[in-house]
Amino acid sequence: MLHIPSADERLIQKEVEAIEKLCGVDTHGNIVQVLKHGLLSNPIFYFIDMQLCDLNLHDYIHKGTDMKLPACLPKFNRGEGVEGGLQIWTVMHQISSGVEYIHRQHQVHRDIKPANGIFLPSAID
Repeated sequence: MLHIPSADERLIQKEVEAIEKLCGVDTHGNIVQVLKHGLLSNPIFYFIDMQLCDLNLHDYIHKGTDMKLPACLPKFNRGEGVEGGLQIWTVMHQISSGVEYIHRQHQVHRDIKPANGIFLPSAID
Protein backbone atom coordinates (compact mmCIF):
# COMPACT_ATOMS: atom_id res chain seq x y z
CA MET A 1 0.00 0.00 0.00
CA LEU A 2 1.47 3.35 -0.99
CA HIS A 3 0.18 6.50 0.68
CA ILE A 4 0.01 8.95 -2.23
CA PRO A 5 0.00 12.31 -0.40
CA SER A 6 3.27 11.43 1.31
CA ALA A 7 4.90 10.26 -1.92
CA ASP A 8 5.94 12.20 -4.97
CA GLU A 9 3.60 11.32 -7.87
CA ARG A 10 6.59 10.73 -10.16
CA LEU A 11 7.94 8.21 -7.64
CA ILE A 12 4.67 6.28 -7.73
CA GLN A 13 4.64 6.34 -11.54
CA LYS A 14 8.19 4.93 -11.62
CA GLU A 15 7.12 2.20 -9.19
CA VAL A 16 4.13 1.32 -11.39
CA GLU A 17 6.35 1.16 -14.48
CA ALA A 18 8.81 -1.15 -12.69
CA ILE A 19 5.97 -3.40 -11.49
CA GLU A 20 4.55 -3.70 -14.99
CA LYS A 21 7.97 -4.41 -16.45
CA LEU A 22 9.21 -6.92 -13.85
CA CYS A 23 6.33 -8.58 -12.05
CA GLY A 24 3.92 -9.95 -14.63
CA VAL A 25 2.77 -13.52 -15.09
CA ASP A 26 5.55 -14.33 -17.58
CA THR A 27 8.35 -12.89 -15.49
CA HIS A 28 11.47 -14.48 -14.04
CA GLY A 29 10.87 -17.45 -11.73
CA ASN A 30 12.71 -15.81 -8.84
CA ILE A 31 10.52 -12.70 -8.81
CA VAL A 32 7.20 -12.48 -7.00
CA GLN A 33 4.29 -11.82 -9.34
CA VAL A 34 2.10 -8.76 -8.94
CA LEU A 35 -1.46 -9.84 -9.63
CA LYS A 36 -3.17 -6.44 -9.62
CA HIS A 37 -2.34 -2.87 -8.77
CA GLY A 38 -4.13 0.45 -8.89
CA LEU A 39 -5.86 3.22 -6.98
CA LEU A 40 -8.25 2.29 -4.22
CA SER A 41 -11.70 3.87 -4.04
CA ASN A 42 -10.13 6.24 -1.53
CA PRO A 43 -7.68 7.76 -4.03
CA ILE A 44 -5.00 8.61 -1.49
CA PHE A 45 -3.80 4.97 -1.53
CA TYR A 46 -2.27 2.90 -4.31
CA PHE A 47 -2.48 -0.87 -3.76
CA ILE A 48 -0.15 -3.62 -4.94
CA ASP A 49 -1.59 -7.16 -4.73
CA MET A 50 1.28 -9.65 -4.82
CA GLN A 51 1.61 -13.42 -5.09
CA LEU A 52 1.39 -15.13 -1.69
CA CYS A 53 4.47 -17.15 -0.86
CA ASP A 54 4.18 -20.03 1.60
CA LEU A 55 7.68 -19.54 2.95
CA ASN A 56 10.30 -16.84 2.63
CA LEU A 57 14.05 -17.28 2.82
CA HIS A 58 14.35 -15.64 6.24
CA ASP A 59 11.89 -18.06 7.82
CA TYR A 60 13.49 -21.04 6.12
CA ILE A 61 16.96 -20.14 7.39
CA HIS A 62 16.11 -18.90 10.88
CA LYS A 63 12.93 -20.73 11.84
CA GLY A 64 13.24 -23.88 9.77
CA THR A 65 14.23 -25.99 12.76
CA ASP A 66 11.26 -24.71 14.79
CA MET A 67 8.67 -24.93 12.01
CA LYS A 68 6.88 -27.88 10.52
CA LEU A 69 8.19 -27.69 6.96
CA PRO A 70 6.49 -29.31 3.96
CA ALA A 71 7.84 -32.79 3.21
CA CYS A 72 9.39 -31.58 -0.07
CA LEU A 73 11.74 -29.21 1.79
CA PRO A 74 15.06 -30.42 3.06
CA LYS A 75 16.12 -29.11 6.46
CA PHE A 76 18.36 -26.06 6.15
CA ASN A 77 21.65 -27.22 7.63
CA ARG A 78 23.44 -23.87 7.93
CA GLY A 79 26.30 -24.65 5.60
CA GLU A 80 27.36 -27.84 7.32
CA GLY A 81 29.01 -30.37 5.02
CA VAL A 82 28.65 -30.72 1.27
CA GLU A 83 24.83 -30.59 1.34
CA GLY A 84 24.86 -27.34 3.33
CA GLY A 85 27.32 -25.80 0.91
CA LEU A 86 25.14 -26.82 -2.02
CA GLN A 87 22.06 -25.34 -0.35
CA ILE A 88 23.79 -22.01 0.21
CA TRP A 89 25.15 -22.04 -3.35
CA THR A 90 21.66 -22.75 -4.74
CA VAL A 91 20.03 -19.96 -2.71
CA MET A 92 22.72 -17.46 -3.75
CA HIS A 93 22.33 -18.54 -7.39
CA GLN A 94 18.55 -17.96 -7.21
CA ILE A 95 19.04 -14.50 -5.68
CA SER A 96 21.69 -13.46 -8.19
CA SER A 97 19.61 -14.79 -11.08
CA GLY A 98 16.62 -12.66 -10.02
CA VAL A 99 18.79 -9.57 -9.49
CA GLU A 100 20.49 -10.10 -12.85
CA TYR A 101 17.08 -10.19 -14.53
CA ILE A 102 16.07 -6.97 -12.77
CA HIS A 103 19.29 -5.26 -13.88
CA ARG A 104 18.84 -6.45 -17.48
CA GLN A 105 15.50 -4.63 -17.39
CA HIS A 106 17.38 -1.46 -16.26
CA GLN A 107 15.74 -1.54 -12.82
CA VAL A 108 17.04 -1.74 -9.24
CA HIS A 109 15.48 -3.83 -6.44
CA ARG A 110 16.24 -1.42 -3.50
CA ASP A 111 15.11 -3.85 -0.78
CA ILE A 112 16.96 -7.15 -1.03
CA LYS A 113 16.70 -9.08 2.24
CA PRO A 114 15.83 -12.65 3.24
CA ALA A 115 12.26 -11.70 4.19
CA ASN A 116 11.72 -10.61 0.56
CA GLY A 117 13.12 -13.82 -0.92
CA ILE A 118 10.87 -16.42 -2.50
CA PHE A 119 11.88 -19.91 -1.49
CA LEU A 120 11.92 -22.37 -4.38
CA PRO A 121 12.32 -25.87 -2.93
CA SER A 122 12.54 -27.64 -6.28
CA ALA A 123 15.88 -25.99 -6.96
CA ILE A 124 17.43 -27.29 -3.71
CA ASP A 125 17.14 -31.01 -4.51
